[in-house]
Amino acid sequence: MIAVFATVRARIGRRDDLIAALRSGIEDAAAEPGTIVYAMHADLRDESLLHYYELYDSKEAFVTHAKAAGVRLNALADLLDGPPELTRSRLVAAKGLPLA
Repeated sequence: MIAVFATVRARIGRRDDLIAALRSGIEDAAAEPGTIVYAMHADLRDESLLHYYELYDSKEAFVTHAKAAGVRLNALADLLDGPPELTRSRLVAAKGLPLA
């Protein structure tokens, strides 16, 4: 399994607009084969940051998702303050998540 921690920064004063625009991405991810978890979080300290936790059953599922997400983020460039930051990892232990 591939886990991804992603952070996107909204332009100042635009986080709520960015959240609204990215909500459809949750629905899209729900329909993607191989996407197990796709969760958006609002940072409690920095009002411009959104964090994602993503879990995929394979590298191929992640690549498929990343292509679609890239197109979505490019369309929202006026709401973003820079490119997303991604950290990829391999799930090794968890409570409440499936392990393969």
